[in-house]
Amino acid sequence: MYFIFRCPGSPGWGKDGNMLTVRANKDISPPQGIAICLFLFIILSGISVSAQTGMNLVHQGDIFYRQFDNLEALTSYKKALEITPGNFECQTKVIRAYNDVGEDLSSEKSEPYYEHAVRQAEELQKKFPEKAESYYWLAVSYGNLALLRGSKEKVKLSGFVEKNIQKAITMNPDYADAYVVLGIYYKEVAGLNSFLKAFAHIFFGDLPEGTYDDAVRSFRRAIALRTTRPVYTSFLLGHTYESLNKPEKAKEAYNQTARLPGTDHRDHVMKERARRRLQSL
Repeated sequence: MYFIFRCPGSPGWGKDGNMLTVRANKDISPPQGIAICLFLFIILSGISVSAQTGMNLVHQGDIFYRQFDNLEALTSYKKALEITPGNFECQTKVIRAYNDVGEDLSSEKSEPYYEHAVRQAEELQKKFPEKAESYYWLAVSYGNLALLRGSKEKVKLSGFVEKNIQKAITMNPDYADAYVVLGIYYKEVAGLNSFLKAFAHIFFGDLPEGTYDDAVRSFRRAIALRTTRPVYTSFLLGHTYESLNKPEKAKEAYNQTARLPGTDHRDHVMKERARRRLQSL
């Protein structure tokens, strides 16, 4: 005896994602079969409703995200993750939103959001070690947290950033946004003073080398691969050219920053900074 159940919107059941086939003992009576059918129907209906509710919440979060309302987006994504725990898309969007809210606050109040992002990213990496995005978001979260920590802690966290972003790039050599993070790492390492470099050598071993030229190459690679944050990346490129004492190159990058359309929640800040830098060059 076979029972076939269709449950639209419930991925993971059967080959087509919408069907579950159950083989029952041939001695089961019709009333028992009906009872089994009703029980499984209730279970599968509950799964379907939960999945649909989770999808609706993600969609709602996406709308808030496009409006740059990151706190509301975070609330929606967190609710979706509670309904569908272990969902890769939900968890990555929760991590992104925690980082975005922290960046919006841009103060000491950002720290708990970055700490939550790190915890979620560490969990994501354990659940999905085969995905480059897991290592990317771990590097991003460590990097943002490092901005609020003291110099010595910053050096320690920078090592975690480099390790994870290199892993992401190894897994996906065309991962545009990963090159942005790598460029930031090189830029920060190049700017370390001699005391912090000595500290890193004593307590953590030598950090991987990084120069401003390495940062430029990484930023340009990210732009060529169409990073999702072109305004931010162009600004960082201009700032790095300034560190290399190449004002004309810096002006070119800053002008590009000002011309590009805003697509990210921090683009208006980057554009304003670019305009100020252009006035000073």
